[in-house]
Amino acid sequence: MCPRHMTPKTALTAVVTIGALALPAIAGAHGKPTDEPAGQPKTSHRCAAHKVAYVASGVLAAPATLTQAMGADTPADTADDRYTGTLSVTVTRANPHAKDVATPVTVQANDIRLHDGVTATPAAGTRVRLIGKITKVSKQCSDQSVAGAVTIRKATLQPPKS
Repeated sequence: MCPRHMTPKTALTAVVTIGALALPAIAGAHGKPTDEPAGQPKTSHRCAAHKVAYVASGVLAAPATLTQAMGADTPADTADDRYTGTLSVTVTRANPHAKDVATPVTVQANDIRLHDGVTATPAAGTRVRLIGKITKVSKQCSDQSVAGAVTIRKATLQPPKS
């Protein structure tokens, strides 16, 4: 039959048939290499350092000096005040990831929030809550040198309980 004399229905059937025959050949060209086992990574990620939640609370072991980083342009509104500084904290409570950290811990914090009754020079004994990340490595790994690095995202200071 000449292509000029094909009906649209016959032409559509011919196109679908040719496509159905060509599809398995195209799909077979993109298979996985046979020399690698399926689903196995090339390198293990078990011994790579990963970050987990770090939540600890305690009291300041030594007085701290804080620098105001945000909120200085609104002295009447202290809700937007943020401070930076180094805190030395005696940890009394911690989540399971933070249990093994030696106390007192000295951390650099860039987002310190002060509750009512706390000044920019908090005294020793001021209550502290630290929130951030700590690097962990599987216990089976021989290289534990990168484990235990603490990065603080947020710290809040409250006056001591009376």
